[in-house]
Amino acid sequence: MAIRIALNYTGLLRSWYPQCKGNHKENLWGRNIDTDLFFYTDNDPEVVDCQWIKDEHVNWYPDPFKDHRYATRKAPENTIYQTYRQWRANYIGFALVPQGYDIYCRVRPDIVLNGKLNFADFDCSGKRIYIPQGMDYGGINDQFAFGNYEVMKIYYSIFENVHDLWHEGVLFHSESMQLANLQKHGVEIVRIGSPQINIVR
Repeated sequence: MAIRIALNYTGLLRSWYPQCKGNHKENLWGRNIDTDLFFYTDNDPEVVDCQWIKDEHVNWYPDPFKDHRYATRKAPENTIYQTYRQWRANYIGFALVPQGYDIYCRVRPDIVLNGKLNFADFDCSGKRIYIPQGMDYGGINDQFAFGNYEVMKIYYSIFENVHDLWHEGVLFHSESMQLANLQKHGVEIVRIGSPQINIVR
């Protein structure tokens, strides 16, 4: 029986076309028979290849809370605002994905993998999450991760828990907050040596 995979794409599409889409199809969902893609982004609709989304049975959720596109550039709190918006988008995007999949995967649209990933090779039972090695920046890589529903629910709960984490002395920094959030909830972090990921600007 094939495992069911939900790939949850959140964030700006950026280099999704043309570099990343083909890479993901080859290295992620091309190896798994029962894989669904879910997009949650505030990119303008015209940049999205709607025909491809329709043909590939991809679910598309535009951001109903979209801010002015230049809002983050108007205040000195740019980094804090951008990070908070990222957590919010991830949280809402995950909430829109139906339950019932065996594995849920957080994927940035603008990354590429240097090899194939077969989700069936990983034990996603219990409180175990898989995250690539590297790009931790003093915390834990927050660009790609996968696990079962309950584990990924914790992963995305950083949006709910940021207030407590801040008052516990955690640096307001995406990777640092993510690591503290997972540790606080007793999630076992398993680092993936291969494949590795890189952001494509």
